[in-house]
Amino acid sequence: MGPVLVSEVYKVENGGGAAALDIIIGTQGPLTDTPNNVLFNGINVNAAGGGKRLEFDVQPGARHLMRFINTGVDNHWKMGVGKLPDFSCGKDLHSLDGHMLEVVAIDLTPVKPYMTQWVSLGVGQRFDAIVTANQTAGAYWLRAIPTACAVNKYDGLGSQNAIIRYAGAPVGLPRSKPDLKTFTVECLDEPADKAIPFVAKKVGAGDNSTFDPYHLPISSPFQVTTNTEGRVFRWTLGKTTQVVDWQSPILQRFIDGNNTVAPEDNLIGVNQGEWAYWYLQNNFFEAHPIHMHGNELSILSTGPGQWNEKTAELNFVNPIRRDTFMLPAGGYAILAFQTDNPGIWLMHCHIAWHASEGLSTSLFVKKDQIKINKDKAAIIKEQCVSWDNYLTGTGAYAVAGAAGATTGAGGTALTEASAKPNAAQVAAAGGAKYPQSGSGVKV
Repeated sequence: MGPVLVSEVYKVENGGGAAALDIIIGTQGPLTDTPNNVLFNGINVNAAGGGKRLEFDVQPGARHLMRFINTGVDNHWKMGVGKLPDFSCGKDLHSLDGHMLEVVAIDLTPVKPYMTQWVSLGVGQRFDAIVTANQTAGAYWLRAIPTACAVNKYDGLGSQNAIIRYAGAPVGLPRSKPDLKTFTVECLDEPADKAIPFVAKKVGAGDNSTFDPYHLPISSPFQVTTNTEGRVFRWTLGKTTQVVDWQSPILQRFIDGNNTVAPEDNLIGVNQGEWAYWYLQNNFFEAHPIHMHGNELSILSTGPGQWNEKTAELNFVNPIRRDTFMLPAGGYAILAFQTDNPGIWLMHCHIAWHASEGLSTSLFVKKDQIKINKDKAAIIKEQCVSWDNYLTGTGAYAVAGAAGATTGAGGTALTEASAKPNAAQVAAAGGAKYPQSGSGVKV
């Protein structure tokens, strides 16, 4: 049946959508707008009945492969058939009434197939699942049900849903109801005992002999003063807020022979060894979907609270490999990735507001082995010129401010007066009681 892209819908007064909210949240704080619907492949009906539903036709008895992709800004979904006992922890549920999901891949990793009713899907995550059309021929709702992790005025229990229709079934809306017996409320990834890669891969030698992690604490949000916007909210990953200069990307600087690195680049060198290890500690009460570019992450362990430092409990034999994982609220994750792809790779929270507020870092993997393809570099530079021409045109996206300033929608310059919080700001953010090691500092 192909891909099913699932996302929430934001609407800001006087227009602007999620882009306008990004600026509002960055200056005024937590979410001031609640999404009012979900989109399946970019479409759905609204509460008044307008719009159009996504509909799939299936053959009775056939097995249909679907790829579910969370392309949203903030909402976390759960996919499958199960029970929702309460709304105490937010996420969205994704349900196909009466049908089991046979999960065969998570993000970019084929896994040993397993059957389930519900599968969690954070922002940026993907799941491949086989749906067998083995129920009574008819029409069934394909549901997405939001909970309190990311609130949504749409509840997923009515008729604002996609439809799976068996060939030959009569026209009309489904009458199916969700099976709500097995749903659990935690905003977590699939259990490690289910998510087993089909092709086994050891981390290092398959034991802790090379394990030597870097500590990357994630702060609670705090406020700093910028040159142009006054007080704004920021996060730190390591002990630094990353401020991306869209007009001067880090790798482009190195291509141009400029080796200058600013503190707000939040650049961490990864130059030694075949494997790199990371200890992420979430010092905030909200879960973060953490995404890494250019590499697959092996999740050695994750859980609530702080890591107990028992390396014997880490999975070095065949842990799940994925590029986006859920860092639990107030919890930790122990990660590894193979340093066989030299480059400058971004690792960031996939909640759009958090990423734009600095919850990201760039990993400089084996600098001396980076090979620049001049032809591709020229193409990229040409694309950058086209982008600059678009930005400097007329309209809502015209750039204002000094050259080299990071800019946002509406031409607002975002250059930081200080990208790093002082001790008082860290304490006010609730981070003082946690280890204050910075980017690249070993545990």
